Amino acid sequence: MAQDLSNVRVTIVSPGAINTELLESVTDNDFKNNFEDFYENFGIPAERVALTIKQAIDLPDDAAWNEVIIRPTKQVM
Repeated sequence: MAQDLSNVRVTIVSPGAINTELLESVTDNDFKNNFEDFYENFGIPAERVALTIKQAIDLPDDAAWNEVIIRPTKQVM
């Protein structure tokens, strides 16, 4: 997209364990229970990702974040 539209900045955001409502749609109870524990122990608030995206948007026009990998510090890469 960035190559086709020279006036558009594109940033890839790759989040790790982020506390969202995602698990509410999981129907496999064993899977859901395992990941509930994981997100309870490692997850960070979705607002943290929103802040990071805002920072990318707010960069001066002459700069861009091409890729952001945001992970909780306790999550193993």
